[in-house]
Order: sequence, then structure tokens, then C-alpha cells
Amino acid sequence: MPLCPAVASAHSATTTLKFTATEHKVVSWLLINSFIYHDTITNSRGRGIGFADIYFVNQNCCTVTADVAFALRGGLLHGSFATNGGPQFSGTVTGGTGTFDGVTGTIQGTAVNNNLTKIRFTITYS
Repeated sequence: MPLCPAVASAHSATTTLKFTATEHKVVSWLLINSFIYHDTITNSRGRGIGFADIYFVNQNCCTVTADVAFALRGGLLHGSFATNGGPQFSGTVTGGTGTFDGVTGTIQGTAVNNNLTKIRFTITYS
């Protein structure tokens, strides 16, 4: 099995992950303006490398905020992000489990489509 770039033992070095999350299943909530996407994460070659759950909240005409958990080799990576209605968004890495315990960093992304079912992520953490 090839080594995934998410496997990093030291947090002193900066690590960058790039992948695409594509909606696999939508979980609807009765709460207004909130929903969860369960996504499959693929690398640049289209190979599955993990899963993500993205909980979109506070969605209105111009903004979307979300909490996210990425299940990658080595553990879970947690964060949050926001967009002002455009396809670009940014946020923060807030920690994780396993390999990602205690990490901090940034989340950048681009929605590939208007309904946020496919998102290209760039995550930098240390």
C-alpha cells in the first residue's frame, strides 16, 4: 500500500495535503439551512484516500460556514471554513486524532460546482 502524505510523525514540519472531496451521501436535517455531506476523498490520480463529513451550517443567500472532519490514514483531521457566496473559501485546522493530534493550520478550498458536492481542498498544518 503506498504511503499517503497524511502520515507525518512530527508536527514541527509543515505538511500540505491536496485532495478532492466528492459528495457520496447527503444527510438532511430538519434544522433550517443545515445539512451534512458524507464525502469520498480522492487524490490527484482519482484514488480513494479517505472520507470526510462536512456539516454545513448558517447557509443563506451569501455565506456558508461548515465544520469538517477528514478521515485520512493516520487519524481524523478537524477544521472549519467559510465562504462569502463564491467558489473560494478558507478556514482553520482545529486539531485531530492520531497523527493529527494537536495540529493547527489552514484550510483552503474551491467548490467545483454551485451545490458544494465536489470541493478541491488544500490543507496546510504543523
